[in-house]
Amino acid sequence: MYVTYNNLFKLLIDKGLNKTEFAREVGISSNTLAKLSKNELVSLEVLVRICRQLDCSLGDVVQLAPPEPPIKSGLERMKKRRPTHEKGGNAYRHE
Repeated sequence: MYVTYNNLFKLLIDKGLNKTEFAREVGISSNTLAKLSKNELVSLEVLVRICRQLDCSLGDVVQLAPPEPPIKSGLERMKKRRPTHEKGGNAYRHE
């Protein structure tokens, strides 16, 4: 499982709040804001400060989501490409 903060950003939009200004008001660094934007883990202390500022609960800003499938390696992607045998002989098609 991993976390997503999509509802946090929806809340900010609904309340007409700019994320950078909101982060400044809550005392969140630009690095922490970047982590939130990339759905990376942040401390519980940060999440509590956000919830207090927005007068909401943790469940309103954090959601658990299933893990994303791993990114296929270049080799796996290349295996799926087959030559089209068109003139020039170097064209590939994706399946």
